[in-house]
Amino acid sequence: MGLWSDESISRPALPLGEFVHPLPIAAAAILAVNDHVLKTSGLVPSWVTGKLSDFAGLFFFPLLCTAIADTAAWPLRARVDPTLRLSKAIAALAFTGLLFASLELSTTAVHLYESVLARLGIPSVSVRDPWDLVALAVLPLSYLHARRHVRRVPDGRVAVALARRAAGIPIAEMLADVRRLWRDPTRIDDLVAALERAAVEPGAISAAEEALARVRAKNS
Repeated sequence: MGLWSDESISRPALPLGEFVHPLPIAAAAILAVNDHVLKTSGLVPSWVTGKLSDFAGLFFFPLLCTAIADTAAWPLRARVDPTLRLSKAIAALAFTGLLFASLELSTTAVHLYESVLARLGIPSVSVRDPWDLVALAVLPLSYLHARRHVRRVPDGRVAVALARRAAGIPIAEMLADVRRLWRDPTRIDDLVAALERAAVEPGAISAAEEALARVRAKNS
């Protein structure tokens, strides 16, 4: 599953795994092909290409937002938690939904959006169509994808937990949100115990790696 499964305790990854995954990457690719190939080919009805862009964009955009925000905050990981949490995913979903709805319902929002893109050197012409709001139905799928990523221990979370343990924050506290997503949290409890041992016994790192692999194997 690419970069999403490459992280380990000895080789932590940047906190962008919710986006660097086949599903959102495929959605982004669909959007790009649709906008730059299909829309100008005349082979596909315009209403189809329009809806395809909306569905694809709304799926990956919230995940891209959290990935960018957390990666930007990664240098501050000793003081904050720059990894995915459901609260961040929900905030990104709400922002995406409100932005999309405003662009479909408000002429003022459309003009502001086009003005911002023009200043960035990205000319754009948006056409309001309230029927496009049907694409908001894809947001729950984006949420489920984010939830699954949190459940399998988000990329970077273990590194942050170990770093913040030195500041007196228990590893169990850092993984409490992950634990709540499990009906049987035994695997998370085992991971916490293994990480606590690895924090004081360098030779125990392999056992912690195995505990993390078991958690992620359950969510593959």
